[in-house]
Amino acid sequence: MPTDPDTDLRNAHSLLQQGQLDEAVRTFVQLADDYWLEEKYSEANAVYKKVLEADRNHDHALWQLSDIAARQGRGAEARQYLMHLIDLRTLRGDDEGLADCRKRLQAIEASAPSTHAAAPGSEIDLSDALADMGGDT
Repeated sequence: MPTDPDTDLRNAHSLLQQGQLDEAVRTFVQLADDYWLEEKYSEANAVYKKVLEADRNHDHALWQLSDIAARQGRGAEARQYLMHLIDLRTLRGDDEGLADCRKRLQAIEASAPSTHAAAPGSEIDLSDALADMGGDT
């Protein structure tokens, strides 16, 4: 019997409070996937982030968050999720998953606007970091 999203969200939070992490994560993911399928990306984004609060290495949530960020033009955020996922898949030896990540990463970087000139104020001054490490400035 289907329930409404607010009920599912309350149930997932309740499961978390009861220490039933796997069931809570499963409920959050199902709700987020439903939102994603309905193209309610902002809602899906918020719920996938709840999944990461419970399990920061959740493969599917990281993948979906990268997709949503890319769809919404937030390339840097999409890249951040993918880099985390690449680390996880590397540790697992998931070559097929790594190939998928790299393909998505290339697509994101290809669609990013070209930034040949640095934006004003975006220059990086490493002198303080070098000084902290005992290097010459």
